[in-house]
Amino acid sequence: MRTVGLHLRISKDLITVVERAQKAQLSSFQCFLVHQETKKRLEFSDEEYRNFLKQRNTFGDLYVHGAYWINLCGKRNKIAHYLVNRELDITKRLGFSHYLLHPGSAQGWQSRMEGIDCLVRALNTITTRHSDITIVLENTAHAGQTIGSDLQDFLIIREKLNNPEKIQFCIDTAHAHGFGYDVVTPAGQKEFIDLLEKTVGIDAIALIHLNDSNELPGTFRDQHAFLGQGKIGLEALRRFIHEPRLVEKPIILELPDSSDSQQEDMIKLVCQSHK
Repeated sequence: MRTVGLHLRISKDLITVVERAQKAQLSSFQCFLVHQETKKRLEFSDEEYRNFLKQRNTFGDLYVHGAYWINLCGKRNKIAHYLVNRELDITKRLGFSHYLLHPGSAQGWQSRMEGIDCLVRALNTITTRHSDITIVLENTAHAGQTIGSDLQDFLIIREKLNNPEKIQFCIDTAHAHGFGYDVVTPAGQKEFIDLLEKTVGIDAIALIHLNDSNELPGTFRDQHAFLGQGKIGLEALRRFIHEPRLVEKPIILELPDSSDSQQEDMIKLVCQSHK
């Protein structure tokens, strides 16, 4: 059965997030390892690890989203390597199954290809050190030196990796829309999914971030909307997840700031579309 989960913000501690997920009867969720208000990196005591692990088996796949400021494509990325390894160590100790990353930007390099090569070197090292967790690259919305908005970047990355099977992908509908891919019309969606098949490969898609967008297509901006209230629309999003090639992929909703009841309503909208 297809899973539908939420991105949950940590405003207090991780156990509070678990309680919210259980209250909403989620089998899956995603979170940062950063406090929502302070933006500070979270530190966990041994007791907090133990308390979380007591609840871990009540869920299926769990996703940590890497901090936005991690940039493995940049020329000066020593701190990025440190942050990724730190977050991955915590992710594994908590028993999360997947770790998501935005590829980053080719800052400091003369070409985007140099940024891609830098990312590939980093991923080869990371997947060797952390072979017991699934690393997931997510498509982005931005242009310029950003890597991973153009799906062709992922094809190049896969061809350069030592072990491409160790890297999977997350497809965010709002990001694709912001970059300029047509994920609204039936013909545009088919063309987009055909491109996914040729670049990342359908089998390598680990997750769909099913998000609506407040932005017009091709603006290179990313501002999420409640499902059905944005420029993509509920009909297009439902059609997207019913596409036969994607119908079994798990879904995470990344909603704007919202109440528990609003989040539950959004989940119901998606689940009802499968009846």
